[in-house]
Amino acid sequence: LVQFLQREDALSGMLRSTLLGNDDGLADGTGFDHAVSRMLSGTAARLRDAILRQDFFEACAQARSLMGLGPGLTPSGDDFLVGLFAVLHVKQSPLLGLGALCLEMVAEAERRTNAISYAALSKAATGRVRACMSELIQQLIHGETDAWTAPLRRVLAIGSTSGSDIVAGIVCGLRLQLEFERSGKPWQPRLATVSMALPTHAALPVERL
Repeated sequence: LVQFLQREDALSGMLRSTLLGNDDGLADGTGFDHAVSRMLSGTAARLRDAILRQDFFEACAQARSLMGLGPGLTPSGDDFLVGLFAVLHVKQSPLLGLGALCLEMVAEAERRTNAISYAALSKAATGRVRACMSELIQQLIHGETDAWTAPLRRVLAIGSTSGSDIVAGIVCGLRLQLEFERSGKPWQPRLATVSMALPTHAALPVERL
């Protein structure tokens, strides 16, 4: 996936910083734009590190810091989280237990971002995502060689920058899966403190990974 994106010169926004380790994913833009890009990159990296450390409270704090952050009708930070949440709901994965953590992360999302992003985040927190995202993740994990390129292009085509930021979240989630698989350590967060502030429709998933 990384090699394909580099060959296709499809690196932009959070996808660029996620794959290249560059904390400024903007080729052009004002000083403010670059500052926001660095904030997105740094916060996403701290979220990833908190999950690796199994630090429940820090992971929630960093995820909430991403909400509403960045350009776009659906801000980049929100799109990144949607992609990450999608991977964290893959069945039989070492991080499947993070579903409750996703719900805790979005407990305050309604006050942190706009209504469109909140709808996407709250649904993704229960494993409900666009079909092209679900297909991309499943093809990457279980599909034949290069079978994932078609759904990848469909995801990248979402919005102006949303697709790239969603793929950045997916890449982050898949890397986390691989690291936990290699370590053999299951996710064991302190979920007794989770508020479980669920949206009323959370028990009625339409599409699960």
